[in-house]
Amino acid sequence: GPSVDVAASVSAAGGLSVTSVGGAAGISVLGTGAIVRPRYDVASRSVDLAVGYSILGAGAEIVASAGDRILKLTRNLGGIGDASASVALNSGEFSVEWERALGGGEDDDGISATVKGQRQNVERVDVVWKDAGWTANVGIPFSAAGILGEPSVSIGRDLKF
Repeated sequence: GPSVDVAASVSAAGGLSVTSVGGAAGISVLGTGAIVRPRYDVASRSVDLAVGYSILGAGAEIVASAGDRILKLTRNLGGIGDASASVALNSGEFSVEWERALGGGEDDDGISATVKGQRQNVERVDVVWKDAGWTANVGIPFSAAGILGEPSVSIGRDLKF
């Protein structure tokens, strides 16, 4: 059935102030869904509007603002994870992401791989692997000419006391 949500972000720094206001109205019928989500950022005085539709594990969303329009496509790939791709139509920035939950461990255990770039140039590839409190990050930058940059690798462990 239809649903409506309204939200506001409030900051207490330097006194109480509203930083953003937004809402969402959606409808879900027989595995399909549509949503309209307007937002207003008080500080930048910017407005954007997201319109999305989903059906059978696939979705499309367009976010329009004064500066750009972003198209995002998503797809659940069953047991092998979720994939998404987005492109900013004016700037040409794009990203392609694949995520897979590992299951069995902590809630956020999983693997993600992201490719980011602009126009036809890949600028960065990132892989994050989270498993049982450990996180491994690999980042590989590329130059505009497609030349491999200096990769970064980090491995860390979350300790809870």
